[in-house]
Amino acid sequence: MFKCAKSSKAAGLSMIPTIFVAVFAANQSGHSQALPPQAQAGVKALYQQQLEKVPAAQLDINPQARHFIMLDDPAWLNQKIRSFLQEAK
Repeated sequence: MFKCAKSSKAAGLSMIPTIFVAVFAANQSGHSQALPPQAQAGVKALYQQQLEKVPAAQLDINPQARHFIMLDDPAWLNQKIRSFLQEAK
């Protein structure tokens, strides 16, 4: 596990808006298959737990993409990035 530097410069980095994109839909064979809602809630909670020390984090989850969001759903990814950049101005 990585350790964060305890300098004031490193602490300031935690306030930089950051977007994290994730997926729900992949089964073991790699075919798109949306997870049931209760499983999605668990996955989302796990992502949020991992991001809790990044106060300016934004988590967006694509329920249709498998692993490579940029290939599976490029329009969704582009829209999320564009919206994020507009809000960050």
